[in-house]
Amino acid sequence: MPMTILLDRRDDALLLYINGDLQFDSRDERIYHESLALPGLALAERRAPAELEALILGGGDGLIARELLKSPRLTRIDLIDYDPAIIELARTELAELNGGSLHHLAVHVQIDDAWAYAERCGRTFALIVLDLTSPQTAEEARFHSVEWYQRLRGLLGQRGVLAVNGLSPSGCAEAYWSIYNAMRAAQLHPRPYRIALPSFDEQGYGDDWGFFLASPEPIAAAELAAAELATPRQALHGHEQLRRLFSFPQQAAALRSQAAPGLAGSGVLVHYMYNSTPVIQGGELWDALAAPEDDAPLPPPDDGASLLPPELRGALAQPIGARPDETQLLGRMLTLMPALRADQTRPMIEAFLEDPGRFLAAIDLPALVDRLLRRAADLPHRMVAELRLLRAHLRDWVGSYGGLLQLGMRVVTIVTLVVVVANLIYPDAVYGKGGSGSGSGGSAAAGHAYTGETTRLASPSNSYYQPSTPQVASGGGFRSPGYGTASAVDEAGSSFPVRRYHYYPIFYGRSGYHHYHSNHYSSSSRPAEQPAEEVSVYRLTPETDILQDGRVTVVVSDTAALLLDAEVMTLTDIQTGIPMAYFERDSALYWRAAQEITRQQAGLVQSATAKRSWMGWVGWVDFVPWNADDARELANMESMSQRLTNALASLGTIPATVPALPQPPAEGAFELFSGAWLLADGSALLLQTPDGTRYYDGGAVWLDAARTQPADLAYSDDFKKLIRGMLTTETQQSTAAYARLEADVAAARQEQALLQKDKAEYDALKRTTSLGESVEYGTTNIPLSEAIRRTEADLASVTQQLTLSQRQLDELPKELAAARVLLERLK
Repeated sequence: MPMTILLDRRDDALLLYINGDLQFDSRDERIYHESLALPGLALAERRAPAELEALILGGGDGLIARELLKSPRLTRIDLIDYDPAIIELARTELAELNGGSLHHLAVHVQIDDAWAYAERCGRTFALIVLDLTSPQTAEEARFHSVEWYQRLRGLLGQRGVLAVNGLSPSGCAEAYWSIYNAMRAAQLHPRPYRIALPSFDEQGYGDDWGFFLASPEPIAAAELAAAELATPRQALHGHEQLRRLFSFPQQAAALRSQAAPGLAGSGVLVHYMYNSTPVIQGGELWDALAAPEDDAPLPPPDDGASLLPPELRGALAQPIGARPDETQLLGRMLTLMPALRADQTRPMIEAFLEDPGRFLAAIDLPALVDRLLRRAADLPHRMVAELRLLRAHLRDWVGSYGGLLQLGMRVVTIVTLVVVVANLIYPDAVYGKGGSGSGSGGSAAAGHAYTGETTRLASPSNSYYQPSTPQVASGGGFRSPGYGTASAVDEAGSSFPVRRYHYYPIFYGRSGYHHYHSNHYSSSSRPAEQPAEEVSVYRLTPETDILQDGRVTVVVSDTAALLLDAEVMTLTDIQTGIPMAYFERDSALYWRAAQEITRQQAGLVQSATAKRSWMGWVGWVDFVPWNADDARELANMESMSQRLTNALASLGTIPATVPALPQPPAEGAFELFSGAWLLADGSALLLQTPDGTRYYDGGAVWLDAARTQPADLAYSDDFKKLIRGMLTTETQQSTAAYARLEADVAAARQEQALLQKDKAEYDALKRTTSLGESVEYGTTNIPLSEAIRRTEADLASVTQQLTLSQRQLDELPKELAAARVLLERLK
């Protein structure tokens, strides 16, 4: 998923947060990075005969690379990170801190998924450093699975060394030893060690932070003592200190015989992270280097079949509605919620029982229901049926959650179960406030993660758009001191680094279009004045921003964006502010943007209402430090709501009904972005300009498809580079795109088959009974006519999604062939 990145500049420090979790504090980051990198580097240098190569998986901030470059024997470092945003940050904002490591000739950066890279990599390395963020889901936990470490073992060679960022052995001991045992199961002979890290301790991640050294060939204490640590160093003072880091309290070490390693797909590691009992420091110590091999029993690996704790699985297996006392049920569920911290007092718990709606205001309930239904195989059948019923309620619901709960205690019950089960499976996704867990260099959920599931607006013409319900802002972005200047925020309250845009107001809109062409401006003849600079303050979708002045922009690439005006769309170089091209208004794009603005504004209004209610509830404690934060958060929500109103107005008149999606203006053409189409044969781009259709073949611009009538129009080299870069990226990512589409088609077909089966059963009943007859729908009873209506609506929606996904899948090979043809022309 895309990551939420926030760089917090303070007078004496620089702090990096990803998904709300502290990655490093510049005041003590060398403790973390030297501890992770230098012992493994020293051991690899001792074992390697001469020159050596290293692989960094993660570590996009460049700080591990900085440490490894201290070795004169390292001839190549491959750094694999999947987020280009963090790489760009390392090359710019963090360059001074990381010593410009990503600009070093020995460092080769590749944007890629670590799992996919390890699958296809045929090389071996003397040293591999694993510096990934800590997992927050079962999907992310595969990077500490037995299969993952088996894969890394194959990349090491017999004497290669693996250095791994772990978790806190005191804060979440079972999770730490689960990782350790995954390495043992992969026959990597791990050696655990730990160090005190003040910034992580302040965040509540634990009194210490743990790492691992591992290798196919066991690591002896004498061998490590003889290895020479690279210099200069600030945190690791020498071998005597390093030797002490391999000592653990016996209470913590004893858990290594109980903590199950996870297989890929298992959620056991995440469960351990959020359900660990902190280990008290002190007492007798266990020396992790004392014995040649660890003889502690190795628990069998967990395959994810027992996702929920036995007590909760037993409770959920009972028929819903059979509980003797709903209040007692809620109280029992609350005792099972690991996210309820010890500092949450009994009066607050009683307040929840009296008014669950106020507590649930910080939860994205529809998203949680959808995510749980994707894991239906892990849940009891009757709960799955209730979840489907709740999802149907939510689709039609427009009020607050408090009002939803008035539908009856049955709904209260299933909502509570959603909260409990979702908290066990997706602990970071449930609560907007509070929650504890383990940090990382990446660290785990002490904040709020951006789900990355926001609807895309600027997808190709065969995209599917179905607005979801308004979402309540649960993240801390609206209260961030950097809000509006250093960070942008989305509907969930997640923070993002601002995107900066430059443009000339005189070139904006239809009048700007005529002014630009009547004066024959180009990239080499810009106006004398400087362009305006605006920053994004609100992220409408991953590629759509609302600027400070209320304008709406759609990112097309790293260098260009579409500025949406009421009449035309301006493709602008975001660095120079010079227009690259103008396009006629795309009605479907504007309609989707307006729908998203309206929906998200409704969510902001709900969020502000919930915040006022909260402030009124706890207003008597006006001396607490967060009161000012609450007031600032509320003011920012209200001002953002007004900015969304301005953004909606800037789009001009929006169609009252859903406009048809743009159809190819030429047979078989593929949409590259709004207004730009790739002809089926790859001979040219068809551009829908405000003055009509034009054809661009990489050189000239033409009035006709046969390219016999030249147009009085020219596009700059920057436009050519943009198109070439987009086509290159599309061809390079074709394999992943094809796999994603295949998965979408398979999921849609499965859902379609289930709905068709339900519809067939209802149709059979219709032939023998009246439409008003009560029938089973999930685990409730509703009139047959209503059951048919709901099922047909769901079936139509899924069928449309299936059709569109299948069309994309069928057209992808043709589109790639056309892209390759035009790429040759653009060279």
